[in-house]
Amino acid sequence: MTIRKKITLFFIMVIVLVLLALLVTVYNYRAFRINRDLQDIIHRSIHELDNTALLLDEMLVSPNERVRMQLRMQEDSFRSSQSFIRLSAYRDIFPLVRPLVEKRKDFLTLLESFFLLLDRDEYESADLEQTASMLFVISHEMKTNMSVLHTQIQNRIARDNLLFVSSALVSLLALTVLLLFNLVWIRRGFLSRILRMDQLAGCIAHGDHCGVLPVDADDELSGL
Repeated sequence: MTIRKKITLFFIMVIVLVLLALLVTVYNYRAFRINRDLQDIIHRSIHELDNTALLLDEMLVSPNERVRMQLRMQEDSFRSSQSFIRLSAYRDIFPLVRPLVEKRKDFLTLLESFFLLLDRDEYESADLEQTASMLFVISHEMKTNMSVLHTQIQNRIARDNLLFVSSALVSLLALTVLLLFNLVWIRRGFLSRILRMDQLAGCIAHGDHCGVLPVDADDELSGL
């Protein structure tokens, strides 16, 4: 393989490497945005669930109309929560999302039953206590699932950051090597002289002795 072909191959390899690194960077940034959005959704979902559980506990400890109205408003907010609606879009990416969405449906069903018992003024009935107990159990399971899901997302974000930095460094390194190579080429004419010497060697190898290199007294390569 001639020097010209080797240099051409070098340029092609550098360009392909840069394109691959840029492709990884773009794909990684997209994954990072998805994981970051999901992390924000989890934070809001935990906050909404905590508020609902807190009002539910207050309703059991000190039942009154004010807390009941607040709990009803919180239940409406929790039912129409955009956080859980958006969370459903990630069920194919994270396996824990599907059972979490199902538990939310069970939680809302039990909460509706809880309000029906309150409407009947069954504040001290066994059914009310059992329903409240199941609500707390489901809310605890949901928080546990969201905590595990949050840890998984954090790990993915850390991996995304590492891949982003690595691919960016590879792109920067490849572009730096290419830039330095071009600067040496332009500033010193080093590569052009090597190519001329390679061309002359090819001519001599084929019996053509007419090719000459311009001799420059200050240029060791041309002087050869």
